[in-house]
Amino acid sequence: MPHLGMLTPFDPRPSAGPAHRSNYGGVERYVWMLSGALARRGWDVTVASSAPRSERLVTDGREVVLQSRWASRGGVAIFPWPLAAVRGSFDVIHVQGPYPFLTEVAPLVARVAGVPSVLTYHFGVVGRNRPRAILAGAYGRGLVLAAPYFDRIIFATQSYSKSSLLAKGLRDGQAKIIPMGLDPAMFHVAWQVPKRQQILFVGRLVWFKGLSVLLEAFRVVAKRHPGCRLVIVGDGPLRGEVERTARTAGASVDFRPSVGDAELVGLYNESKVTVLPSIAQESFGMTLLESLACGTPVVASDLPGVRDVTALGGLSVPPGDPQALADALSARLQEDWGTDDRTRVSAQIAREFSWDSIAAETAALYQELI
Repeated sequence: MPHLGMLTPFDPRPSAGPAHRSNYGGVERYVWMLSGALARRGWDVTVASSAPRSERLVTDGREVVLQSRWASRGGVAIFPWPLAAVRGSFDVIHVQGPYPFLTEVAPLVARVAGVPSVLTYHFGVVGRNRPRAILAGAYGRGLVLAAPYFDRIIFATQSYSKSSLLAKGLRDGQAKIIPMGLDPAMFHVAWQVPKRQQILFVGRLVWFKGLSVLLEAFRVVAKRHPGCRLVIVGDGPLRGEVERTARTAGASVDFRPSVGDAELVGLYNESKVTVLPSIAQESFGMTLLESLACGTPVVASDLPGVRDVTALGGLSVPPGDPQALADALSARLQEDWGTDDRTRVSAQIAREFSWDSIAAETAALYQELI
């Protein structure tokens, strides 16, 4: 079978998550689950990434090449990945992005190696403050210049492909819509788990996730629904700030920095609603998909890409509007999805978004290029 090289800046193994919680999120999960599904289809898969020290191992049918990281700040990792790309004898290179010093260089390295390149474009290029916004804008312009050199660019949804900064410069046929996925054997309705007056957030604690908006909205919700609690699953650079804000809210907020898959599935099933209050940068919403697979409705910001997932079973609200978010969460807390609704939505998610089906679409794209 052909040899695939998947490039991503941070170690995507789930076992590595606790070691770098602030950098472990949807991109890492996507790489790990997709590479595993491709390996099960018979592909020879090598995942090249960075770690505190170099290591080479084989895990669940795929090779993992970890190269010593020279530097790391925020979502940027500096490591000698071009060596792995050139020496790997790959038939196709699939890179994640946008990540500085990786994404924009990958198609050029692939051309030197004489192989096609594929980019999965996961999120927008934005900055939290003016200096970072200026840097993000400069990087974005460079990325637009690099984009035509990719043979294919994968977007998770049609709406995000049309709204991204890369949209205007793409060639006909260069963009491909392939959604994110999940494991239906893991994320499913657990009928024995009773519902609680509980709101669930799952994600990294970073500025664009809109945690400050969520906590402000939850102050309102808690007054309307005494006894309701908010469970926040995740870790990240804003953990201390978010915890301090939650303590002043005077409401029931439960932090879970790290949970296992079984516990996460239980939280999805027992919650009345899962929320994604992001204010920027999102392109899909894997946690929304997981929640729906467990038969739990969602409330999320009306952002390109995210709204496509929300439409499968939830309510969209304007980004950054705590009052609208509070109203939508209150509406979901007052309603119960019946057995028919939970069964229908869960079955649709399993049918359309399993990692096996996503891997089949992705493998077909690779075969077009080889």
